[in-house]
Amino acid sequence: MRTLYLFAGPNGAGKTTTALKHIEKDKEITFVNADIIAQELDPNDVEKQAIKAGRIMLRKLDNLLDSEEGNIAFESTLSSRSFVNFIAEAKNKGFQFVLLFISLKNSDLACARVRQRVENGGHNIPEETIRRRFKKGRENLKKLYIPLADSYLIYDNSGREPILVSECFNKSENIIKNEHLYNSIFNEKEEQ
Repeated sequence: MRTLYLFAGPNGAGKTTTALKHIEKDKEITFVNADIIAQELDPNDVEKQAIKAGRIMLRKLDNLLDSEEGNIAFESTLSSRSFVNFIAEAKNKGFQFVLLFISLKNSDLACARVRQRVENGGHNIPEETIRRRFKKGRENLKKLYIPLADSYLIYDNSGREPILVSECFNKSENIIKNEHLYNSIFNEKEEQ
């Protein structure tokens, strides 16, 4: 059975880093990332390439879905419902959907992480966009994406090492590993 992996979470949470570590272990995964595509289009103006890169990413994902081989991975902040139909289509084609959500304790930390990324030569995202995506991503995680997932892992990456918050495998029971962090994510309240 082929697998569709979605590495999700707010900007600055470490989605790409986590995805690349995971993919390193499984060579049968094709990772499609709009930020990497934008960087390839114009390394000097990644922000300007964002929309074009997003379209290219969607085309690549559709092509991979129609191909007969390998697993697929991509990332999203979950701030829109734009991937719901794609995931449903993948499941209809026999894919197992695995969601890995990497959370941060609050949007202030997300903004700080993006500022740090920019200082290190990475791409910027406006603060108001980060804060909007943070809130909407948590809402959509619960309402749209977890119900689609065959399996999911939720981490908090606010500290030095990610902490497993909850997990669910093969549509079984959600196992909460850290109740405090779980409540902060699913009650949609940011920690201070």
